[in-house]
Amino acid sequence: VGSEPWRQNDRTFDAVTVTRGLPDRLMLTAAYVYNVNGVSGGSSPLGDTESSSLLLHGSYPLGARGVAEAYSYKVDLDHTLLPSTSTVGARAEGEVDVLGKGLDFYGEFANQREGAGNPNRIDAGYAHLNLGTQFAAITYKIGIEILQGSSAPGNKFTTPLGTAHKFNGLADMFVTTPMLGLDDTYYSIAGDWGGFQVAATYHQFASYKNTQNYGTEIDLTLTRVLASGLRTGLGTAQYNADGFGVDTLRAWIWMAYSF
Repeated sequence: VGSEPWRQNDRTFDAVTVTRGLPDRLMLTAAYVYNVNGVSGGSSPLGDTESSSLLLHGSYPLGARGVAEAYSYKVDLDHTLLPSTSTVGARAEGEVDVLGKGLDFYGEFANQREGAGNPNRIDAGYAHLNLGTQFAAITYKIGIEILQGSSAPGNKFTTPLGTAHKFNGLADMFVTTPMLGLDDTYYSIAGDWGGFQVAATYHQFASYKNTQNYGTEIDLTLTRVLASGLRTGLGTAQYNADGFGVDTLRAWIWMAYSF
């Protein structure tokens, strides 16, 4: 669950949220979302959607260098294209020392079932694992993200309220999970160059079921801080189809000011 902050028309939520910190640094959050303001604007059928969604989240620090989280998301949107789902999951991320070097880790697992009023039977899993380290001021990462799918209609892991652009390639070819699911293996490097923050990522996409090749993608982004609160950047994404979609090239430039 998240916004799409890079877009000109940011996705936002109308919600009531309660956060409570408990002893031993346990943090609990509960949110009731009664409307979703989508990136496509109010004139689109998906731009303004009523909701009866309950989001529960808890987090607990793993020492000074990590955090463990658990969540339960009951998403119920008033739209026939967005059937209700119930998702339960957990994640952990942080840093450990291996042979004198810091090793970043991230692991997340979840299971999704159909919600009330959903005519489809859903029993789909999700997994996301990655490892990273830094050498000579450059960060290297390798990871895999899996969204299960099947040949049965609607039985796939979906993220209708997720920050879709951030995951599974910047070309946005997999904003909606394919019917047979998605297996995204990726490799990335990031660092500073000439005053820019530079990141490059290579993706290999395949289906979860039947292991069909989908394609590959290369993403490149450059970001720079121009002044206090002012940032700018540009990016490009080249998707090469091999069984899913068509060859696609996207490029963008943006500027943001925070105050």
